[in-house]
Amino acid sequence: MRCGGCHWLQIDEAEQAAWRERMLREQAAARGVDLAARQVPVRRVASPLALGYRWRARFQSGFGDGAPTIGFHGKGHWRVVDVPECPLLAPPLAAAYAALRAALFRLAPPDLTGFELTVLPGASGALLSLNPRDRPPASWPALGERLLKEADCGLAGVAVSPPRGDPRPARLGAASIQGRTPAGRPVAVAARGFLQSNLAAGDRLADEVVRMADASRGPKLLELYAGSGFLSWPLAAAGAQIAAHEESAAAIDAARALPPPPSGPGGALHLAPGESRAIWSARASEGWEVLVADPPRPGLGTLAHELARAGTTAVPSRIVQVACSLAAVARDLAALAAGGWEAAEIAQVDMFPQTRHAETVVRLERRRSSPPAANHSK
Repeated sequence: MRCGGCHWLQIDEAEQAAWRERMLREQAAARGVDLAARQVPVRRVASPLALGYRWRARFQSGFGDGAPTIGFHGKGHWRVVDVPECPLLAPPLAAAYAALRAALFRLAPPDLTGFELTVLPGASGALLSLNPRDRPPASWPALGERLLKEADCGLAGVAVSPPRGDPRPARLGAASIQGRTPAGRPVAVAARGFLQSNLAAGDRLADEVVRMADASRGPKLLELYAGSGFLSWPLAAAGAQIAAHEESAAAIDAARALPPPPSGPGGALHLAPGESRAIWSARASEGWEVLVADPPRPGLGTLAHELARAGTTAVPSRIVQVACSLAAVARDLAALAAGGWEAAEIAQVDMFPQTRHAETVVRLERRRSSPPAANHSK
């Protein structure tokens, strides 16, 4: 297979899950956290779909010398392999991708290096981000205006990430879109914002977080890296009293546009922008019972060490962490262990079938009478 996207397409899904668990245990052991010795269960949560599960995907493109291509990087190299169809795309995303490919091949923007396309079940239009890892195309915003007029593409909004000082607009059209997950929960995503790509497995991920946070008990809960409320909404609906923070103001605006959750007894949801380390520094002493965090790929990083160094009165009794990188969660487990935190259970959600990646959910509890953590740095 020339495309480098699906590492494990030839492997049975159950065997894929076993390899992901083995990789997690090896990564943790390399950091000094022996999950087997501590008898920490690692449970698989299977994706309802093995193919056709992605509602969001990032594509590469090349319109320079030679034949134009749109698809993905090749296996073992950075050249773009033209991919007209991908078996991982949900049917609505596949249809939007096919229409967008046709429009871009007609327009042939020479410095379009890639794009990210997002659709949602029940949403009125898709979101498109151009050159998500690069400067905006020179033809922006004219290219965005043209694409918004392409009826077949069905775009609600188009966005770029302009460098500081660039006077051009960062977005055209809608700032966000709303829809519903397969389980019926409302979901939103902002332009250039993050969204779990596998919504069906995302519902199961949310169920795991709600259960591990014991949200039905109505705890006072601080959520960091809240995104556009993918976990916040079901946590509040289950009964938790949540203060949810996210660095992206656009993502918070998208989350605020969701219908209020039918909160369980005592449940409440308060959303506000804020950088996670700054929020933790300012609000650590407010008597939180549970901390929920879903950081980006690098993991908690320095925040894990700050949580480890904090005194027992300044931290919640439970942390529920979500991680999309096995290496990052292993680093964070090691850092938190130095401060007396122990993994009590782990669930690996098959968020990305046919690949080596997994979404890991960890419930950590603070050891009783644990010694003060060493003041070490990353």
